[in-house]
Amino acid sequence: MCCLCLSSFFPRLKILIINEKEIYVLGKNKFSRNREMPFEDMVYYILLNKGKSTVLELDDYYYEKYGFDRLPISKQALSQQRQYLNPSIFIKANEQSIKDIYSSDVYSLEDFKGFKVMGIDGSQVDVPNTPVTKKEFEVGLVGLKEVESPKARISILADLKNDFVIDSVISPLKIGEEVLAFENIENASKTIDLEKTIIIFDRYYASTESVHAINRKK
Repeated sequence: MCCLCLSSFFPRLKILIINEKEIYVLGKNKFSRNREMPFEDMVYYILLNKGKSTVLELDDYYYEKYGFDRLPISKQALSQQRQYLNPSIFIKANEQSIKDIYSSDVYSLEDFKGFKVMGIDGSQVDVPNTPVTKKEFEVGLVGLKEVESPKARISILADLKNDFVIDSVISPLKIGEEVLAFENIENASKTIDLEKTIIIFDRYYASTESVHAINRKK
């Protein structure tokens, strides 16, 4: 997907970039001049990243957007500029895009006999072994050993028929998957209509509390 396709498929992202830029720029007067990597390009560059090296990613992005008319910035300049971008723009853009997709007739969404089919599951993930992540994820003594890296717990609510992640959360490892599942459902209910939705869990989520939580959301 190219940056033009990205902006047309997710128009809310374009609106955020144009109208709410100041909210997502960290630091005074950053991205205010006509830099080699403007704010809009920085956002699209990150979203279109394919997992290659930084140099190759920059080459691909600049060639796709500018052809041979413009040379890419250095990876050092990219790194310096990137630190002034508030990553919450991606969370906001995702929420608004999901809301647009599920509230519009433009997108043809697959269902099961008129029901949306969602699945929730959780997992443990490694997080960077730095002081800030240790503090944020309340890493105990076991996680501070050199042979182990700090871990966190994630939980995801996904549309299984249409391959969309509706909501995702990350927390300290001590928070149980069931608690995070309730958070997924609560967050998703603010974005899309969960009525006529089948939510699938594995057997470890089974509890009366889970049933009541889902019933409260109809």
